[in-house]
Amino acid sequence: MAGLKSLAKETAIYGVSSIVGRFLNYLLVPVYTIALPASSGGYGVVTNIYAWVALILVLLTCGMETGFFRFANKGDDDPKKVYSVSLLMVGSVSLLFLLLCLVFLNPIAGLMGYSEHPWYLGMMLIVLAMDAIQAIPFAYLRYKKRPIKFAGLKLLFILVSILLNILYFVVMKGDDVGVAFLINLICSFVVMLGLIPEFREFRYCPDRLLMKRMLYYSFPILILGVAGIVNQVGDKIIFPFVYPDKVEADVQLGIY
Repeated sequence: MAGLKSLAKETAIYGVSSIVGRFLNYLLVPVYTIALPASSGGYGVVTNIYAWVALILVLLTCGMETGFFRFANKGDDDPKKVYSVSLLMVGSVSLLFLLLCLVFLNPIAGLMGYSEHPWYLGMMLIVLAMDAIQAIPFAYLRYKKRPIKFAGLKLLFILVSILLNILYFVVMKGDDVGVAFLINLICSFVVMLGLIPEFREFRYCPDRLLMKRMLYYSFPILILGVAGIVNQVGDKIIFPFVYPDKVEADVQLGIY
């Protein structure tokens, strides 16, 4: 009975933090739509880049959060070794992806229609790498049954984001869409600082057999994750490429 009560309590904390977090994050929509007029195309840029972020984040994490839980709880492998291997794989892929994208930032920005503002993309690439890497320590917090810290860091990100966005877009009357990405970068960095104790538990132990087993288990989860996220954000990704007027594409995407 005590175990069930503990499970119910932890589930409630995770659930409430997610619901409250989504609600608070939703409050940014009117902030952006008011501060970034439709004619500027700013909200269209935000929508498009965040759609790409959602898709690539699924690819970078490779379903390893679920894979970590599976192998850490199975009992056949040392949980700390599973954690280290998971973090090593996701961290290596994310950092390699970030490095390659930054090297070819200008061509990539040009292909996506952001040749005049490549660091819109650059800032979000850094955010992407940090968020992908953070996914494993967050999973580790859940494994260690630390819902308070898990929920606290998730809500801290959202609260800091809301405060900074309100400060710039409402109080200071700012209208530079790039600041929205800078704020996200700052918030992700704050969360990275909060996860330092979890990163310190990482041990370099490249177990190839364990890596193969985890990848084999996680690959179907990755496919399902990609299918799900494409269903949610695919239209926002392809909109600028199929809209006839490239100049007006961001404007119309923001309205859409």
